[in-house]
Amino acid sequence: MIKDFIGTPFETLDCYALVREIYKKEHGIELFNPNIKHDENVKIYHRFAYEISKHWKRCHPKSGAVVAIRYNMEHPKFVTHFGYCINEYKFIHTTKQTGAIVENLSNIQNLIEGFYEYNTHHTA
Repeated sequence: MIKDFIGTPFETLDCYALVREIYKKEHGIELFNPNIKHDENVKIYHRFAYEISKHWKRCHPKSGAVVAIRYNMEHPKFVTHFGYCINEYKFIHTTKQTGAIVENLSNIQNLIEGFYEYNTHHTA
């Protein structure tokens, strides 16, 4: 359950690792592990763009969607942060300062690049 992840330290699971673990638990899908450090912003952005083009499709905010966020003000056009939507209003994510928390999507409305769901019908 998602509530089991609340309070998990960022050092244990960074934002994408948190999404990967929740996705595996909630959907039974093992997402690709890019092995990119949380502070490698350009690499995160390029991997995000590649993954989105191959394995994901845009959707509306809803339970199970992954929210892509432009979180780093030094790179305001780059998606560098991810969260998992609990419903159309709330998501779980983690930062160094907070650990894993549930937050309202409205709190980050201006930073959201989009919402995505894994495309189980993609072709390799």
